[in-house]
Amino acid sequence: AAALLAGIVLDTKNFGVRTSSRTFEAAAFLRRSGADTAEVQRLFQGDLKDMVTKYDIIRRAEMYRSNIAVSVVEEPGVDRVAAAQAADDLLTLKGVQASFVIYAAEGAVLMSARSLGEINVQVILEALGGGGNSTTAGARIEDTDPESVRQQCAVALVDADVAVLKAYAVCLILMEVFIFSGGWLLFDLRGTGIYRAGAVIALILAIAVCAWSSTAQKVETLEAELQELKKQIYSEHSEDI
Repeated sequence: AAALLAGIVLDTKNFGVRTSSRTFEAAAFLRRSGADTAEVQRLFQGDLKDMVTKYDIIRRAEMYRSNIAVSVVEEPGVDRVAAAQAADDLLTLKGVQASFVIYAAEGAVLMSARSLGEINVQVILEALGGGGNSTTAGARIEDTDPESVRQQCAVALVDADVAVLKAYAVCLILMEVFIFSGGWLLFDLRGTGIYRAGAVIALILAIAVCAWSSTAQKVETLEAELQELKKQIYSEHSEDI
């Protein structure tokens, strides 16, 4: 029972994510079945070396766009469990919605990513050959170094933002098409209803145009940032060659 409860605590990050009423019901059932919370806590205890490694990873973290923490460890020998725990602990920082830990280990570069749910880390790491789910993901990249992977991660973040904004723009375009193709007929056109319909249509159109203008500017800015990152990565690889 204690092992099952520990699994729930680990998977939900202490009941912080992917948690519903059924999760608490399952935990309560395990507690009634004899699961000892003190024993669960002891299962997560580590040694001093792992703790020092974890906080060294956290110490190296840098903020990206004020809501993403990225830590890069160039030196090999980082323990995978310590890296995963560091990624979890980075989410406890105020304002951080996602964290990425990039480190050299096992002859390759490994990544451990965590999210509170607002940012889909699975999509970002899939672009680098990894996988997972929206809040927990990992990746292994061969024949490279941690700094290069950090740059690739930055490009993947920009690509993900551009994709979201483009999808948002498509939704706005579909809204405008709906309005101009007769969607306004859904309103009551009897009596003064036509004026209300006209006012609502004008309001929706104004909001759509303003949102579209703002989105277009954001897309252009992100695409410019993406091109700059790609140029930087290309120039650095050219110098290495």
